[in-house]
Amino acid sequence: MTTICYAIDDIVCDGFNTWFSLCCSSIDELRKAQPLDNIIKKDGRVYHAR
Repeated sequence: MTTICYAIDDIVCDGFNTWFSLCCSSIDELRKAQPLDNIIKKDGRVYHAR
């Protein structure tokens, strides 16, 4: 039973790590794609001018 729990934990952790790294890389790509000149900060919010 303990071996099954460890296997499930490994699967869940690997899945989360994959998901997290994909999210982080997507956010990094979005930051690179948007020129900083087009980002407007106002009232604590960030707007992207088109």
